[in-house]
Amino acid sequence: MRAVLAIIMLLTFATNAAASDKLPKGDKPPREKVVCRSHDVISSHIPQTECHTAKEWQQISQANKNNADDFSAARRSNNVQPSTGLGAGS
Repeated sequence: MRAVLAIIMLLTFATNAAASDKLPKGDKPPREKVVCRSHDVISSHIPQTECHTAKEWQQISQANKNNADDFSAARRSNNVQPSTGLGAGS
């Protein structure tokens, strides 16, 4: 049993050593630059800050554009249902 445990520990050490040889010591994998943007929040004097990578900001922008396009198309075809909020008659 001890021999099996010793072999497992040796293989684990060898695997970790091989994996650590891929990057030279002190070098870190490249990280994407983070871009932070602040925007105003309704009913608050404190702006909110959001931080994402450039790729994530591009995906957010594209999703917002798609949502706006979908809403505009639905509105043009009169398929937009009125919102049921806390207005009169609720």
